[in-house]
Amino acid sequence: MLDAMWQKYNLLEKFNHDMLMKGYAKNELTYTNAQINMISEMIQYPTEILLSELLRKQTNYRLKTLLQGKQNLLRIIEYPEGYTLNSIDDYKEAWRSKKTLIFDALNRQTYVFSPIEEINSGQIHIKGKWQKI
Repeated sequence: MLDAMWQKYNLLEKFNHDMLMKGYAKNELTYTNAQINMISEMIQYPTEILLSELLRKQTNYRLKTLLQGKQNLLRIIEYPEGYTLNSIDDYKEAWRSKKTLIFDALNRQTYVFSPIEEINSGQIHIKGKWQKI
């Protein structure tokens, strides 16, 4: 269900962008913007629950705030072996990547899930747990 909501969100975002490029004013797209905001809010809560559960079961980290990349969570859950888990200090370029998921943990650190092809260090998914390489 979350995947379907992401598809609708992305479709509406693209539609909204295309309409702005065709010359429509922002006030003419109020209904579409309201739908985008509503779907975004509906996605936020289940995404945070999924991430919190993933972290609780597979790491020692506890989610405080999801900062960026919530659209990548489903890919991380479906294929965790394709991602690494690092401190943001080890991979500052993550803020520019659209393939990462960045979150604050309760231990006052910021962490990033990034595709293994972008950074091949940190923690990888082995036998259901995130472990140091």
